[in-house]
Formats: sequence, C-alpha cells, structure tokens
Amino acid sequence: MREAAGRPAGIYKSAHWDEPNVLAHVRFNERADADGNSVLFIEEVQSDWHQEGRKKGYKDTLPPGYRAEQNKYGRWRIIEPDGSIFGGADTREEILNQFNKSAVPPAPFAKTWHEFVLNA
Repeated sequence: MREAAGRPAGIYKSAHWDEPNVLAHVRFNERADADGNSVLFIEEVQSDWHQEGRKKGYKDTLPPGYRAEQNKYGRWRIIEPDGSIFGGADTREEILNQFNKSAVPPAPFAKTWHEFVLNA
C-alpha cells in the first residue's frame, strides 16, 4: 500500500491517541441514583475516526454525483457532476486515493460503531 503523511495507507491516526486505528472512546463515571445506589453514567461516546470521515470523507467513497469508471484503455478516472474528468490511474483504489487526498481511510462499523461500542 502507498504511504501518506509518513504512515502506510489504511492507517488512521487521531490527534488524541498515540496508537493507530482507535475506533472510539467512552468517557464515564459512577454516580448515585435517588436511592443511593451506584450507577454507571456514560458522559460521552465518540469516534474521532468517524467524525473526521464525516467531515472529510473516506478514501474509498465519492461524494454524491461523482463516479469512478474505466476509460476504453482500462485507466480509472473520476467523472465529476459537471462532466469534468479527474486524473487517471491503474486501479480504482489508486484514483480514489488521488481524488480523496484529505480523506481518511475507511473505518470499520461505518453505520453501527456506536452500537458496537455500547455492546462491547
């Protein structure tokens, strides 16, 4: 895989954590309920990876109206909504990486990460 910003493609690095590919984090504490029983209180469930993906996009996807296709010579390109053509590459993955330079690598549990965290 290609390297981007000094790290292998497919690795996500949050500004909050030293280790790569941290999917989510939870902040919690214990509190007392009305009867004085200890209860777990979840303060926050967050995914830096998915939050950044929502803002910048994911390397394996295109914005609505854009499409990746091969030309008659087998080279991949991006067709923009206005018909403009972006680049040319040997593989679909390569053209998506070129087009989505600021995007983050695809993350697991794209639609259900919060359910995964709360069930862990």
